[in-house]
Amino acid sequence: MSAILFSKIELRPDADGSSGALVAYLARTAQSLGHTHHLVWSLFGDRGGDRQFLYRMTGAGVRQPILLYSAEPPKDTTGLWTVESKSMPLPQAAGERVAWSIRVNPVVSRDGKKHDVVTDARRAAPKDERWDETARRVVPAWLAPRLAKVGLDASLDGMVVEGSAKHQFPHDRGGRPVTVRSIDVSGTATVTNPAALASGILNGIGSAKIYGCGMLLLRRLA
Repeated sequence: MSAILFSKIELRPDADGSSGALVAYLARTAQSLGHTHHLVWSLFGDRGGDRQFLYRMTGAGVRQPILLYSAEPPKDTTGLWTVESKSMPLPQAAGERVAWSIRVNPVVSRDGKKHDVVTDARRAAPKDERWDETARRVVPAWLAPRLAKVGLDASLDGMVVEGSAKHQFPHDRGGRPVTVRSIDVSGTATVTNPAALASGILNGIGSAKIYGCGMLLLRRLA
């Protein structure tokens, strides 16, 4: 496959005049994931719904940097963004060790609908078990086979469920609001299939990619 680009984008802090007013407006109105993905998509032109990028927010709004994986460089035609891009080095051999982190929306499909795995597990959990305790118990088991599919062997015991957030925002086409639960997980793994990993990195893991989930961040370990 072609090279994967890793980019960091950020609304320009030095924009002034009409641009400064637009930056302030974007920062104020794009606080939810429901609006942010439209801004990110604008950096890749009109592709007719063909998404070839993943993104992850580093803060609560677009004033903080946004991280991107893409097959082609993001292009700012407005002068509102600073864009830093570089080619991403990937593991080349099975057996290499990596540290990883990911923001996921852990759901399973059942009866044509998506069901949150933590909410499912809560129904049978002990009454005194907190939500975060249930997440630490069930999310690694949900994530491990998905990492294996993209060429990473990750120990369940070594996974750290770091935090979660619940996002709710209006649907683009009206109707019931969209609810997305994101959970941050990290750990270490052994590369088993470098080719599958290269493909999996750009395709992402799990659902809600349009809302900033599924981007697998990697760092090689010595």
